[in-house]
Parts: sequence; C-alpha cells; structure tokens
Amino acid sequence: MSQSISPPESYFQTRSFAQVIEDGSNEPLRRKIGGAFLYENTTHYFFSRTNYGKSFLAFQLGFAAATGTSIARCQALLNECEPMKVVVVDLEMDSKTIFDRHKLAIQNTDPELLKNLVFLHEKLDQKIVIGFEMLDKIEQAAIGNKAKLIIIDNISKLLPDSLKPDLVTMVISSLNRIREKTGAAILVIGHTTKGDVRTAISPTSYYGSAMLQNFFTEMFFLDVTKDGRYFLCHAKTKREECYSQTVPVFTRGAHPTCGIGFTFEQLQSITDVQLPLTISPSASTAKRNLSKYRVEIALLEKAGIRQARIAEMFGVNRSSISRLLEESP
Repeated sequence: MSQSISPPESYFQTRSFAQVIEDGSNEPLRRKIGGAFLYENTTHYFFSRTNYGKSFLAFQLGFAAATGTSIARCQALLNECEPMKVVVVDLEMDSKTIFDRHKLAIQNTDPELLKNLVFLHEKLDQKIVIGFEMLDKIEQAAIGNKAKLIIIDNISKLLPDSLKPDLVTMVISSLNRIREKTGAAILVIGHTTKGDVRTAISPTSYYGSAMLQNFFTEMFFLDVTKDGRYFLCHAKTKREECYSQTVPVFTRGAHPTCGIGFTFEQLQSITDVQLPLTISPSASTAKRNLSKYRVEIALLEKAGIRQARIAEMFGVNRSSISRLLEESP
C-alpha cells in the first residue's frame, strides 16, 4: 500500500487582497517618534558625511523618544508617542565623550524618564564581535530591556564589508526579524561614500551595497546647507508625508536641553538651501581617480542608476563612467 505524501509547505503566506487589507487594518498604528523621519516598528537607515553630526542627532532622537518630547514643534519632527524604553548600541563613543556633549540633559530632565534611555558599550575585556554575532547580542539586550527603539551607531560593526550584496541582504533581514520579535523601531547609522564636501549629498550617497536601498524601507540623510546650517532629507520613504523637496533646516551647536545638538529653524525648499550637485569641470573632482570607486560605480549601475546620474554624482562626464565600466573585469 502506497504512503500518501503531504504537499510541501508553501514558503509564502497566500492571502486575497481583501484579506491583506483586513489584516493591515488590525495592525497597530505606526506613530511618529522622530517626526516623519522615525516611526514606530520600522527599520530606518540614517547616513551623512563624517563630522556632520549624525551622533548628535541620533542622541536627540533617542532622548525625545525616552522622554516623550519632540525635537521641535512642527509636523516634520513631532513625537506622537508616550515615553518609551530606548536602547542605544554605541559602538563609537566612550562615556567621557558623551559626558562632554550631553551632560546638560541630566540637569533638565526628570530622572524617572531618563531611566528609559539605556546605553550599551562593549566591555574591554570581552572578545570583539561583529556581524551576526553582534546582532544576536543586540537582540538579547533589546528583549532584556523591553526596548521600543533601538539605535545602532554604526553599521560598520554589523557589516564590516557592506559591499557584499548577499551579506547585506542577510544582515538587514536579521534586523527586520529583531524588529518583528521586539516590536521596536530600529535606527541604524551609516556614512556616505567619499565625496567632495563642496557638493550635495544625494539619496544614493550612502556607503555600501545597493541592497541597502532594497531592504531599508525608510532612509534619510543629514547634509549641510549653502550657508553652513544643516537639513534632513528623505532618501526613501513608504509614507505619504515626505520631506525631499521641502526640508527641515537646523543650526548645530549649544542646545538648551541636550547640551550640544541641532536646533530646528524652519522648513525650506531644498533648492534654496542645497549645495550644487557637482562643481565646475575645472575643479579637482573632475580629475578624480575613478578606478578607486570601480566597485561602487558598478553597484550603482547594477542598481539601475543611469550612467549620466552616476557621472553627475562623481563630478565627471558620462563617457568616463562608461569607459570605466567597459574596462571592469
């Protein structure tokens, strides 16, 4: 007598459109934490050039979430949530640096609210961990602290080689699984590719594989304005409320609550504040040795970015990009 064989279990969850809509309606509302740039139960990527102040802003976002306050009283930066537990995985700064920057926050804040803000620093006597082992440690800490916001500064400890698409895919998928397991929002901090500081950061200026763009549903960056202030801009968002043409503009320096940080000024058109996308052909970037950026350029093209746009980003003509790609093995 032949044995019956059960059909293989499907990899996919199959639902009708009506069922998807019904299921979505039963999910909790994802409220704003850091305005339109940081939502509940969502995985975000935040990038900028070195020394622009990413860590300052990340602290302000964590502080606002922990205390139930807003970075500014405007729709773009409004916090709609009650105080929540925040875990900051700080892989960059030591306690003295944090003291120097943010000691004022202790003086002006309810101590009970400050208990919501927890920092994780690597122990000096422990073996250094990276990648998936680091993700496992972060997950354990997030669950143990009942975190509703996890800030990771920065991505290099998760992705020492962020140009490998398969590794990037697995790491970001792991981040999403941590988010689903904990219900916490996740904010990962990264940096840009090398570029001329006289030119604007673009939505694809982040360092790493094009897979970052595919798997992070929310991405935003910090850039400097023509007159030395700063602005936040969406690189990618699934929300209706998007700040890529009109952007919040800040000054950076002494902050009445956080010690050092960003103070919101106003919303402005990006065309009024943004640096030029390129500098004149006679400038030094036109003579840049493109071979150093061969991998990055190839990844950008593979991601569907037009060669003309890539040339614009690197401050060269299109033929230089085309020639480099033809020469690539």
